[in-house]
Amino acid sequence: MFRADTHRVKVPIVVSGSLTDSRQQVPVDTLGYRFTLLNLLPYPHTDSNYTESDYVATLSVFPFVPIDSVDGEVITTDQNPISFQVDPFQLNSISVDGNVIHVNVTYGGGCKNHYFQLFMSPAAFGESNPAQANLYLRHFGEFDPCDAIVTRQLSFDLRTIAHLYELMYGDLDPIRLNLYRFFDSLPGEKLSVVYYPDGTEPPSMLPMAIGNYWVYAETTWTDQGIHAEIDSIEVIGKFRDSLGDWWKLSGSLPWLPDSIMVRGDTVFSVGYGWNGPYPLPEYVPAADTPFTHYMLRGCIVVVRTVSPVDSTVTVPAGSFAGSFMYSGTDLQWQRFPYRLFLAPGVGFIFLEQAQKPILPEHPTYRRSWLLRYHIE
Repeated sequence: MFRADTHRVKVPIVVSGSLTDSRQQVPVDTLGYRFTLLNLLPYPHTDSNYTESDYVATLSVFPFVPIDSVDGEVITTDQNPISFQVDPFQLNSISVDGNVIHVNVTYGGGCKNHYFQLFMSPAAFGESNPAQANLYLRHFGEFDPCDAIVTRQLSFDLRTIAHLYELMYGDLDPIRLNLYRFFDSLPGEKLSVVYYPDGTEPPSMLPMAIGNYWVYAETTWTDQGIHAEIDSIEVIGKFRDSLGDWWKLSGSLPWLPDSIMVRGDTVFSVGYGWNGPYPLPEYVPAADTPFTHYMLRGCIVVVRTVSPVDSTVTVPAGSFAGSFMYSGTDLQWQRFPYRLFLAPGVGFIFLEQAQKPILPEHPTYRRSWLLRYHIE
């Protein structure tokens, strides 16, 4: 708690302060707090007759200690996102750790320093559960003449978004962050992750611990008949590399390899860019409205739509509420239409897939139900 008679803080006056546009704010960080003058009425004039008692200042004060290791803070603004774009880049993956968002990007260059800024626009939240914020990267290449392929991880402080949310709603709740790709070349594509500004632990979409297992009953239909089997998949190990912590599985879960990464509400496999491997987001939850994203499987592009399931999904292992349905197919031949259900905190509970067989023994239709599971 401050005492006005023991601490004096000089807060700059800006020409046109704004509650939502952090570009027009000049904050002062001191004493473990951030002070920002949002408004001063009446507006001061050198030729006015106002006295000190006539002025009313509106300040924002909240606990804040700068993070030295980040590339900057998220800038909140209502500026049109098209004005942010300077130089192209490839957006590979995103993740959130506490109040920091990590962004993995690839770009051409190598001879000069490249700078990135992260904007939230508009400076307002989409009304959904959780609320949504739209983010855009700005890349300054400094007219770099070189054409080497550079992959880099950026980090940005998210607390400006948290503070804006608290100013608007009086509370801190989860916020879905939608980071859009360079939209001149990839219009409308985005990566999403949930930010928990109150410090609560996000629920794991796919719970990972050595000894966790899932047992499925699988039935396949082929031209040669019907085949049924029991399939058990267990978490058998964990290892770490430059990308993070990976879990080793005894088999393959739907559309996943036998090594996966789980960060909060997102499941990753490994992807490969121009400059090596990076975490590739595979399963992400939807907000209260569906959204569609695209993935590259070798040389096959797969489209996936994620939708929240309003009703309870019942399988032999039990009944599950709050699940998400993932549906899609490959774009080239429409050969693998599928839909599957994932219950957060439990895992995959149902899979239904059809495909055009190449050989008679290949399945034309497959269903898998979760029979039982064990979560540490």
